[in-house]
Amino acid sequence: MTNNILKEEILVTLRPFLKEVYPNWGKCLLNAAEVLSCGIFSSGSTVLADIARILKPDSLRPDKELMERCSEWLGRGGKKGEEDKGFLPGLNNWLSERFLKSMPKDTGIAFDNSDISKEYGGEGMEGMEFGHDGSSKTQNMGHLFSSATLLANGQTIPKPVYLLPQKGKHKPLELFKSCIKKVMTDCENKAIGVIDREGDAIDFLWWLLDNNYRMVIRIRIERDWFGTGNLLNTELEHLPWVKNSLIRLQGKTIEAKVRCKVGYLPPPNKPTKDEQTQYRKVLIVQSKFADKTINLCMLLPEEEFQDPEKLLKRAKQAAQLYLNRWQIEQSFRVVKQHFGLEKLRVRTYIRLVNILALCYLCHVFNHFILPAAENSAKVTKIVKDNFHDIISHPIALNNIRTLIVKQWVYFVSGRPKKSNKAPPKATVGPVQMKLSDWYSFF
Repeated sequence: MTNNILKEEILVTLRPFLKEVYPNWGKCLLNAAEVLSCGIFSSGSTVLADIARILKPDSLRPDKELMERCSEWLGRGGKKGEEDKGFLPGLNNWLSERFLKSMPKDTGIAFDNSDISKEYGGEGMEGMEFGHDGSSKTQNMGHLFSSATLLANGQTIPKPVYLLPQKGKHKPLELFKSCIKKVMTDCENKAIGVIDREGDAIDFLWWLLDNNYRMVIRIRIERDWFGTGNLLNTELEHLPWVKNSLIRLQGKTIEAKVRCKVGYLPPPNKPTKDEQTQYRKVLIVQSKFADKTINLCMLLPEEEFQDPEKLLKRAKQAAQLYLNRWQIEQSFRVVKQHFGLEKLRVRTYIRLVNILALCYLCHVFNHFILPAAENSAKVTKIVKDNFHDIISHPIALNNIRTLIVKQWVYFVSGRPKKSNKAPPKATVGPVQMKLSDWYSFF
């Protein structure tokens, strides 16, 4: 990669960040992480040929030796007994220390499964299985991964806190449970989890209650949630609406309404004649905004059901948290599109896992480390000096990628000097001339 001033300023921030993420790595491995992350960050691609081409733009063809070296680095952690030596464990540990263990109580965390699918089948790639691809609504070959994202009101940039991949697409619910268990353990159950419709199965809800996890889950209305034989809308239609203000991702406040009622969750298995049916209390919440109604189930500790005012506050909180859940969908879209995650051509599963970790590492670096760095003002100044008309934010990824591969870029340093001369006096009205001045013209 060309050593221009912008690249040097970015490396000034990237190198200590990598040392912080991988504190036990030596100089050679940190250099490998730097080369790979620079290549993915600058090219926006996970194809090794694109990474080699962006790192050595002067060569007519991609450097084959560099491609082989990158492939060897991506194979780290593939040997038996060395699964913890790849790029993913260090990243997950750093995310946990930085975001999870210092988070305040009742912070929302969204959980969801996604996949890395191959459009053309992915022949020759290790461990891929057929399964549903959520983005294209088709059946594709690929691998599953589960992720957790920190939620905040008005936040447009998703903040991932955990990443858990899986070979193939089998047993997605078990992968989901492993992700939830790890995140809730790291944050000491201070978070409130948010899950979409796939989490409303009765046996899964009982698993969450047995582990004392506080959760907000979107539910379907076909089920009897109150033990009366009535559907959800029929049971709630007589309850009054309470005004509620919701904050969208862009920071705008919209007017909404909410109502809630205590429901009773039946056991997952039907009891025998000798057994007594046991029910668990849940809070059923209905949120309405912009002609859209969303039904939610909130899992809470047993002692919170004694206070009706507190339940209403929890209902308003559940409506806001589920509206913020879209941030995890944004994280999947940003990582896949900005770094070309699904265009990768590696054959082994461990290389795919390491590339996935590097894509999330570049995302965290671009949105949370680089803007907060000491030299961020200088990086912004370099970008502004090279773009006459900036539509997006100066430090946007597309602007950086355009300049980081050039041989040289402009950087106007210093400030214009102040002149010591007194400014000329302004003349008001027509100029008055003496009679003697007129004679000088003849």
